[in-house]
Amino acid sequence: MLSVRLICVGKLGEKFWAEAVKEYTKRLAAYCKLEIIELPEQRLPQSPSQGEIGQALDKEAAMIEAKIPQGAAVIALCVEGRLLSSEQLADYLGKLTVSGTSRVCLLIGGSCGMAERIKQRAALRLSMSPMTFRTISRGSWCLSSCTARSISPRAESTTSDMKDCRTKYPIILAHGLGVTDTGGLYVPWGRIPDMLRAHGAAVYLGGQDAWGSIETGAAQLARTVRRAQQETGCARVNIIAHSKGGLEARYLISSMGWGRHVASLSMLSTPNRGSRVAELLLYARPGVAAWARGNDAYWAKHGDKKPDSLRAGEQLTPKYLEQFNRDNPDANCVYYQSWGARLGKSRSDAAMLLTHGLFYPAHGDSDGLVTPDSARWGRWRGVLEGVSHQELVDVSGRDTPYFRACGFYVRLVQELVRMGF
Repeated sequence: MLSVRLICVGKLGEKFWAEAVKEYTKRLAAYCKLEIIELPEQRLPQSPSQGEIGQALDKEAAMIEAKIPQGAAVIALCVEGRLLSSEQLADYLGKLTVSGTSRVCLLIGGSCGMAERIKQRAALRLSMSPMTFRTISRGSWCLSSCTARSISPRAESTTSDMKDCRTKYPIILAHGLGVTDTGGLYVPWGRIPDMLRAHGAAVYLGGQDAWGSIETGAAQLARTVRRAQQETGCARVNIIAHSKGGLEARYLISSMGWGRHVASLSMLSTPNRGSRVAELLLYARPGVAAWARGNDAYWAKHGDKKPDSLRAGEQLTPKYLEQFNRDNPDANCVYYQSWGARLGKSRSDAAMLLTHGLFYPAHGDSDGLVTPDSARWGRWRGVLEGVSHQELVDVSGRDTPYFRACGFYVRLVQELVRMGF
């Protein structure tokens, strides 16, 4: 008979869950010998740094390793794992027994996930199913799997498709460079905040400077996160970020150690690997320093707390982003996903058509400012075709021939709901 050991970080809290586990353990007795080991989750401060989270995961990993039976086939349950049907999982376990394996060890990490060395030890990384299993304890046993339903790259939803957008955690919309929540080069988000609120979402605007550095924008985002937590009573938030806003959110999560306060980060055309347009404008054009001084003076009078145009531009270059990515690794307790965009056949944004045409030889195909390759981070959701960098945030307040902004964002938030975020 197959022996199955389930090792999980954290303890079941509610009595009814414990009774359910007891019942299913009894049912499984005819098919396998099941043993459940619950390990204590490491305590962390309210705003832990990435170093503190890493140390906690290492300690939890050591406890897990001590409980893995020698010779057992290890299966790690994690969000990035494979989705298997019941038949496929049964076939996998059957092949293990045929090959002489009599022991299987299932691993469930804590609220910040599982150390990478434990995942690497696993013969299989498994996501529970296309369904979302909400957290079943106060501490861990987080059987949260990626939902298999994806958002269509065409984003074809209309208002007739819209359903509930009441997420578990409030949503923060973080804008990109050159704008504030009320204006600038363009007004970001357009109809999107009101549409999401009309469908039950708690929506906050990021509140960053138009021309501040990543560090300044991240600190301003932190204040918005704190306000959202205080007003909603939620411990975490979902961040939906456009362009540079995604870099500010990543800095907030990693360098500032706010990963415990962020459940998910969804990025649209964030230049995670830099923008050649920024590089060429900074280093190939005379008079940039003089322009930056004038721009900073203007924005200091129009709402920016700490404008620094040169620094903000430099931080979007590929060279800078190489080091930034090394300094800001992903937090295990945050779900990351991203989309890129390409202008394609779209002719509705004259400004982005101009930048796309001017910089195409050096920059390649893009949304006018950011290439899909640069935007790729975390779970890659694909390329939105026929949409410009600005149209991604509904600057015109109307649908374009290739992109229906409100429908896209409603679908995005609906998916966060299904995933338990």
